[in-house]
Amino acid sequence: MNQTPPRRIADFPAFHRTVWRQGDFWARAFNASYLFTYGFWVLSLAWLLWIVFMDMPTFEIVLAWGLAAIAYQPYHEALTFAMLNTNLFRARIAQRGLPAWREGLFELFRYIDDHGNRGRIPGAVGWGIAAWALYYGMMGFAIVFTTLLLPTFGPVTPFAFAAIDIPVLIGFFVGFRIKIQRLSEDANHLGYRVLLRSPPRN
Repeated sequence: MNQTPPRRIADFPAFHRTVWRQGDFWARAFNASYLFTYGFWVLSLAWLLWIVFMDMPTFEIVLAWGLAAIAYQPYHEALTFAMLNTNLFRARIAQRGLPAWREGLFELFRYIDDHGNRGRIPGAVGWGIAAWALYYGMMGFAIVFTTLLLPTFGPVTPFAFAAIDIPVLIGFFVGFRIKIQRLSEDANHLGYRVLLRSPPRN
């Protein structure tokens, strides 16, 4: 019978300390990028509020930049897979508690241990670097794009930028999900009972 560990409140600072102490070079590098991003969000929010409060003429530029800044979630999964090897994933799950249906994840971890690259899925570090570069790169592109085209498109310039940004982030997210799905299918083909989705509720 499957046993489900009791749920615990995630000890966020303790987990990052665990990554820093027990992780390899890439775990520490991506952990540092996470911490940088958290601080970046706080400073960015303060800056955006100041820009709006001051009613500065660069509002369209800031709006485009803000649209890029909030589009973090599609890159999160790739960054997580790049930061955490299977041992650190297991530590994370132990901290947060594990629903029974997710026990298939342990089969995925076993597959990665046997067929991956030092406890990571093949290409995980490359995807993580690409995610980080795209996230911050699109914010820089938002400033350049809006500055150059604001005289042409006026107030709708931020939305013209969004028409570029949204396909980029969706494409990245879908591409990474396809990679994970193919990896899951390969694991199942080799006899690992991998389950990546919750079963339907009764």
